[in-house]
Amino acid sequence: MKPGIDSLRYLVSVRMHMSPPPTNSKEVGHILNGLRNLGKVEFFKVERDKSNCAVYGQELFVVFNPSRKDAFGSIEITKEIENSNDINSVEDEVTLLASQKKIVDNISSIVALPRYSYIENDERYLNGEIEIPFKHRLVKDGLKYDNRYTIPSCTVYNPFAHIRPAENEKNFNYNFLRANIRHNFQKFHKFDPITIKIGLSPLTRWISPKPKKSIPFTGFI
Repeated sequence: MKPGIDSLRYLVSVRMHMSPPPTNSKEVGHILNGLRNLGKVEFFKVERDKSNCAVYGQELFVVFNPSRKDAFGSIEITKEIENSNDINSVEDEVTLLASQKKIVDNISSIVALPRYSYIENDERYLNGEIEIPFKHRLVKDGLKYDNRYTIPSCTVYNPFAHIRPAENEKNFNYNFLRANIRHNFQKFHKFDPITIKIGLSPLTRWISPKPKKSIPFTGFI
């Protein structure tokens, strides 16, 4: 078997649309650090603004690899992964599948993240003394979800705002709810829609655009 090739199936590839987009590298680094709380980041990139009016656009790509002992960032993702260790036992596979599911569940429920500019000078938040609620409202189409979910406040230890469906909810449509949420752009990035794929296959079209149309950001990994 080719070294590491069986570990590819444990990848979690994610595409997220951000509003507003990050305005500088500090905001990008803040988003990346938040994602690293959710799993081992193998690859991370924010697309360049297509209008050329700003550096960063609204599309974010991230790949989690629970099979790696040490997370790293690399543009040559396929080459690096092929050099990773094989999965050698049933116990390893069970653990990795559980880690993969946890990442998918966490990413699926994300709705927002406090902006770096909003929290950078808030020492009480940074010291873990206070939480930040994600204040929002539902537009007309989203009102059918009113009182059917909660969104716990953000903390420095768990910075993302996650949607928590009510206990009796089934087949909850996270993307529909996110699309019908309005928020304060000055305080939070909202992520909508979020697309999640398992394995390496989505990366071919997601992270291989022409260089002039994208700006890979790997400085914080």
